[in-house]
Amino acid sequence: GDVTVTYVDSIRSAKVPCIENTGLALSQIENSAAVQDAVSYYENEMKARSKFPTATLDELSNLHTDCQSEAISVFMKHSVSDQDNDYQMQLADLKKKMLEQFIQENEQKSVNKCKALLQTLFSPLETRISKAFYCKAGGYDCFVKDQTEITEKYNMTSGKGVKADEVLAEFLNSMKCVEQSILQMDQAMSQKEKEIAEEKAKARITEQEGKLKEEMLKVVQQMMADERRSHKEHEQQLIQKMEEERRRADEAQRLTIHLTNEITALREQQAKEQQARIQELEQQVRRLQDQPRRANSCTHSDHGMND
Repeated sequence: GDVTVTYVDSIRSAKVPCIENTGLALSQIENSAAVQDAVSYYENEMKARSKFPTATLDELSNLHTDCQSEAISVFMKHSVSDQDNDYQMQLADLKKKMLEQFIQENEQKSVNKCKALLQTLFSPLETRISKAFYCKAGGYDCFVKDQTEITEKYNMTSGKGVKADEVLAEFLNSMKCVEQSILQMDQAMSQKEKEIAEEKAKARITEQEGKLKEEMLKVVQQMMADERRSHKEHEQQLIQKMEEERRRADEAQRLTIHLTNEITALREQQAKEQQARIQELEQQVRRLQDQPRRANSCTHSDHGMND
């Protein structure tokens, strides 16, 4: 095991092994492994359960919350003596970076899907533009009608993901110059009507940009909420582990006291038995020492009678 390796290395280097240093090294190894296990678990579960692009940020956030909670449990199960929470902080940082990668992947898949959808839906419109279909009297109204219908189809299509509004806003903004050109070439419209049309076009873009800002604000708020929830989850599991370790320490202390009392009682009993045995042996020795004396006494008495 790791303890054996540490001791062998110490002996080979002619150093005296130190229990405290060995314990510290072992805890560092165990905690580093616990962090890696938890991160691997989080990454694998996120990949297995995710279906990008997600319809909303909440969907990804809920998945992150579930996988994060389970990953923290994995870390708590294998970590030892992380009293300063250094390894928990490492785990939190790694999960945060990994979550950012998942968010980027989710957003990129949403962007790709939305762009592909817009390309398909707007292809007929772009063909008409390239053929100068709208360069005629009443062409601007026709263009706005076609663009609006296509935008509605886009909005009604499901599975676009979290970047749907942003991609649409960018696309409509890229069409702004074309729209202005068609408007200026529509000779059937009065100057006043053109101004009104321009204002409506600006209003549509402003509305789309407003939706985009709201969506970005939701993203920021959700990330902040996830961060708070993550810290709370860490704190709760840490408290549970500390209580469990305290309970085990109390049990170990009670067992130590019990064993100490038993050892003391056993030693006292052994001392009493040993003392009794010593006294018994001393009595036997005294009896053996008294026998020659009694024998000599009897011998002297016999000589006196014979005389």
